[in-house]
Amino acid sequence: MKGNSSANPSFLYLKIFIGIFILLSLITLLVRSINLIEHKTFNSSGYNVLLLGENDAEVLSFAKDRGVRRMVRLHVADGGKALAKKSLLSSSMILGVPLDGIIFSDANPEKVFSFKNSVSALFKSSSIKKNRVGDLDFLLVYAAISRTFKDEIFEKKVDVTDLLEERIDPKEFADLFKREEILNAKISVSIINASGVNGVAKKVAAMLANEGYYVI
Repeated sequence: MKGNSSANPSFLYLKIFIGIFILLSLITLLVRSINLIEHKTFNSSGYNVLLLGENDAEVLSFAKDRGVRRMVRLHVADGGKALAKKSLLSSSMILGVPLDGIIFSDANPEKVFSFKNSVSALFKSSSIKKNRVGDLDFLLVYAAISRTFKDEIFEKKVDVTDLLEERIDPKEFADLFKREEILNAKISVSIINASGVNGVAKKVAAMLANEGYYVI
């Protein structure tokens, strides 16, 4: 019968094309999801990330102890440029807190975590640079900020010069960054300085103690 669409080769080819397109889209989505999970480095129960802006810097710390969310925002005046060339370990020792990753951006720290940037991170079109921060980690931070209420945020402001010249005792941050899960686990660590640089063991010890580890 004329007009039977199932007998029309063009219509059949169109259905095959749509089917292949949907299949390829699902495969691409699956591969992207696997890639996101493989490059995830943050522990969902708690992590610390350094956010370097054009001028200032922030340490964002998230912990979930006994079902209660806790967020710490440490503002570091003029820390953006001063810490930009530092390694993850060096920045951790200077700030007195173990860092899980670093995020670099020309924008103000407050504007980095937005819905637009989070979507851009998924599709690799973001201009934000990351060190040991996967795209899924970026989404994790965005989600944590979005779900945290103001009364759950603990804020402190310091000057980067005071940190670099060690005018601030790292123990000053102990109450801010301690995590209950580490304290309850009673984890003990011993540190041996094999770097050849004097004072490194002391700084690493203070950094770990601030998060709740018992340093022998």
